[in-house]
Amino acid sequence: MENDTLVQLIQKNTDAYIAALSSFDAQTFNKAPGPKIWTAGQLAEHLHLSESGIPNVLEDTVEHTDRNPSKKFDAIDAVFLDYSQKFQAPKSITPGNGPYEQQHMIDQAKADRQRLMHLARNLDLAKLCTSVPFPGMGEFTRLEWLHFMLSHATRHTKQLKDIKAAI
Repeated sequence: MENDTLVQLIQKNTDAYIAALSSFDAQTFNKAPGPKIWTAGQLAEHLHLSESGIPNVLEDTVEHTDRNPSKKFDAIDAVFLDYSQKFQAPKSITPGNGPYEQQHMIDQAKADRQRLMHLARNLDLAKLCTSVPFPGMGEFTRLEWLHFMLSHATRHTKQLKDIKAAI
């Protein structure tokens, strides 16, 4: 995949995510549709905690690999785009109870994504990131880390729409 194509995909994903966050008003942004279901604010914080760490991984230790840099796309999608599965977020990316300020979370998401698009545009995406293996899947290439980010955000954008419909 060409770097510019990936940047376009990230922008499209970002637009959908920001639109979903923006669909809430101040009264509903921190309202849970039920017990043990995150609010829109908590989902935004979860994605921020997840995505803000990716640049460090992309810029840390990498090495050449002869494998297809998109080899793990199907495995990533099988996990994150299977909406029948429910997951417990790792403690490090579990949001607090809030409340969260909607515009701050939107601005934070835009900044996170700008940083990721800059890296997607300028790094060799075929390199294997060796500093942080992905839990249960092992080492990802830079391209796979960015694909994870897209799949993860797609999952949570759908959840935002589901929350909006339920409250």
